[in-house]
This record gives sequence, structure tokens and C-alpha cells, in this order.
Amino acid sequence: MRAPTSDHDRDVYQRSLRNRIPWLKAIFPIDRGWDAMALSSLFPSEALGKKFGYVIDQFLTPLRVDVAHALSSKSGELTLSVDELLHTQKVNKWLPPTKCIVRRMLKDEFPTEFLSHLKENGTIVP
Repeated sequence: MRAPTSDHDRDVYQRSLRNRIPWLKAIFPIDRGWDAMALSSLFPSEALGKKFGYVIDQFLTPLRVDVAHALSSKSGELTLSVDELLHTQKVNKWLPPTKCIVRRMLKDEFPTEFLSHLKENGTIVP
């Protein structure tokens, strides 16, 4: 298995099965023994091969807006609706990929502060 080789590869949600685990090793310091269920929750089909900006614009921002509108009314009071279950399912679906995107973006933007001990191939810097 190879680690993503370019900056472009790192800010794209990995489509290739063989690139997914190396991609995860670069952003999670503990080898979690990624099984099929974990991988399927981390890599939703809608995100595969897409740049982070696309995933954020098309899936995460609309979800944030929907949840915000579901939680508040014009009076400013919190409300609950039947749609809340739908939002909960979407949040549960997109939370694991969101964590991956955030970790990758933090590592890229702050390489000396965030996971600076972790190389791109998942090994620890001595």
C-alpha cells in the first residue's frame, strides 16, 4: 500500500481501496486495524474521489444549515420536530468523514503543531 504522494492526493477523499488505509495512517497515530465496517463509515460513496471543498459545500454545509433551522424557531426558542431523526441519521453518517477531513486539514495547515510526530506513512518521528 502506498501513501498519497502529492498535496492533491491528500485533500481528496480517497476513491481507491488500496489508498484508504495509508491515508488514514497519516492522520490517526494509532493503528486501529481498520475493518470493513469502519472503512465504510469513514468513506461514504458520495465523497469518494471528491476534494474536501466539494464535500464541505455539497454535504456538510447544507446539513449544518438544516440542523440549525430544525433547532430554532423564529421566536429564538429551541424546537423539536419529526425531522430531527432525519438530521440525526445524517449527522451520524457524516461525523466520521468530517473528523477525517478536519484532521487532514489541520495536519496540512499546521504541520509543526498538529500530528507533527506522525509521518505521512503513519510511522512515528523519533
